[in-house]
Amino acid sequence: MTTNKPGSVNQQPLYGCTSCYEDWTWPAGDLRVFGSECWCDLCWDERRWGFPDLPYWDELEPYTPAPDISALVDALQAENERLRKDAERYRWLREHGRYSDKVLVDHADMGRVLRIEKQLDEIIDAEMQRPNDGGTSA
Repeated sequence: MTTNKPGSVNQQPLYGCTSCYEDWTWPAGDLRVFGSECWCDLCWDERRWGFPDLPYWDELEPYTPAPDISALVDALQAENERLRKDAERYRWLREHGRYSDKVLVDHADMGRVLRIEKQLDEIIDAEMQRPNDGGTSA
């Protein structure tokens, strides 16, 4: 037995027909699309009555629900957070330039300027957290 009560084992999404949506809902496979409207077979038969030029039910495009985009939203929010942190680091570097020699230049070996990206981010984060050096205090 299929039920759509919250917490039930066999939840199947149900969708409304253009005509009978207030009284009935249907699984996506039981609906067809005509124009921009979604129809169940019973309502479509009534709609076709007197309009022989309209296509038969089995000639209509099956209804395909919009994909669930919550995973995409989560991924974009995570990417936004990574980009926000990078922007915060480099904004801090620009605003507190007097500390850039600590971050960008290895004084023991002046020919080497940038460290690998992960180390650079860690160094910038540490410098940003130093309360007396222009960073923010935790």
